Amino acid sequence: MGLLGLVIVTALAASALLANVIAPYDPSAIDIPNRFSPPSAEHPLGTDQLGRDVFSRTLYGGRIALLVALVSTGSAAAIGLVIGLLAAYGPRVVDNAIVLVLDTMRCYPTIIFALAVGPLFGAGLGTVIAIIVVTTTPYYGRIVRTQALALKRSEFILSAESSGASRSRIVFLHLLPNILGPVLILASMDIPIVIAAEASLSFLGVGVKPPTPSWGIILDEGYRSVQHTSWLVVAAGIPLVLATLGFTFLGEALRDTFDPKLARRF
Repeated sequence: MGLLGLVIVTALAASALLANVIAPYDPSAIDIPNRFSPPSAEHPLGTDQLGRDVFSRTLYGGRIALLVALVSTGSAAAIGLVIGLLAAYGPRVVDNAIVLVLDTMRCYPTIIFALAVGPLFGAGLGTVIAIIVVTTTPYYGRIVRTQALALKRSEFILSAESSGASRSRIVFLHLLPNILGPVLILASMDIPIVIAAEASLSFLGVGVKPPTPSWGIILDEGYRSVQHTSWLVVAAGIPLVLATLGFTFLGEALRDTFDPKLARRF
């Protein structure tokens, strides 16, 4: 399963990075006479309402999806790591304040928060990334705090403290290496969720602006044109399904690798 996930993720990443080489057409090139053309050798996934090649737009849409997923997930994980460690190893009043803020932020669903905040700052790639970072950081902060508090009472941490090790040494040499594994697993599991969130926000008009190729925009255009053709919906749905399967399988493999207790059972 892990190998299959790695193959799918590698294929998605390669198709996105090499979109300008693989794509047979300019994703924004309009060809009105060939609008809503069915899949053929010339257009593998047909054309949309403006005659644009859907296959080329899907490939370029992968760039947007992976860019948003990697930047958002990496930023949220880094911020959550710092906040979680600060809450676990900081003063009690700081811990209580951080927990209150994280729990408050977790109360807002991503879509509801996006619909409330998005119009204030305008649709765009930066808005999508900011919304996803704000709504996903609390989960990382909570998990890091829980892991750090559990490790804080471990024998090797107590031994390091009794030997006179500084707090920074304990955090960077003992706590951080043991926390990075679960954070990495969570990040790999969250990437398909973030990709789906970006597609949802673009579908709702809060995300990337047309005519930029995005899986969410292709899905929205397919929904509006479903009476003429169903291939637009299929073209945007296939990469979303593949991304979910690939990163989920890869995340489960990473979990088995980084969890020695789980690995001993097999």
